[in-house]
Amino acid sequence: MKTILSYLLLLSFTASPPAFAETPPKPTKELHLITGESPPYMSESMKDQGAAVWALRKIFAKMGYTLVIDFAPWTRAKITAAKSDTIDGFFPYSDQDVPNFIYSDIVSETPWVIIQRKDKPIHWSKFSDLSPYTAGNVVGIELRPGIKELYEAKKLNIETTTSDVSNLLKLANKRVDMIFMDATVFQYSMAKEKELQPYRGKLEINAKPILVNKYGIALKNTPRNAAIMKEFNRHVNPQEFAKDVESYLTHGNQHP
Repeated sequence: MKTILSYLLLLSFTASPPAFAETPPKPTKELHLITGESPPYMSESMKDQGAAVWALRKIFAKMGYTLVIDFAPWTRAKITAAKSDTIDGFFPYSDQDVPNFIYSDIVSETPWVIIQRKDKPIHWSKFSDLSPYTAGNVVGIELRPGIKELYEAKKLNIETTTSDVSNLLKLANKRVDMIFMDATVFQYSMAKEKELQPYRGKLEINAKPILVNKYGIALKNTPRNAAIMKEFNRHVNPQEFAKDVESYLTHGNQHP
């Protein structure tokens, strides 16, 4: 639980803008990635398109690239990246499951957790303990190891929906027993989404995390992208990335 709470400290907001000691060189080239909605990390409606996009842009700016971001439903993002002639890759990846792509070193780590109702906590020590429950998940979001095998063995019932908000509403209205999601996304959604306001204080993070996700970016396997990825990996520092995400959240870069 201590690990989870350290991530949730990112969600205190103030009004002053972040300050930086260095100014990246002016970008002269473009890199085009596609992602899905997952505020506060990635969102078309947020300033700079979210905390993770903002932090990622800082890395590419140091490399001399302007980062261009497209958004698509999670079910289509990877497919679009593979088929489009104008998109160089996608992010984030958690599984290296798309052929003909090259994958970066780890960029960030965040806890993936069970969200439960406070009046009906989930008691489990091993994944098989989850079998009696009905879970919720967002379409296109990969099931994590342990959960995936349980589902594929038809030992766990999972209902899907199209967004984190609708997933949380299903849980709050007792249509599922638990849902799977990122811990920070949960805290942000409960704090910011008006639809969830009546349920604040009624949902919580289960004390036992499923795992800590390790994320990176994926680029099509071309000579150009291989060179970009090699340079990107030299610049990536997960601790620095986490500080940039924290700076974005702490200093209130979100739209009101």
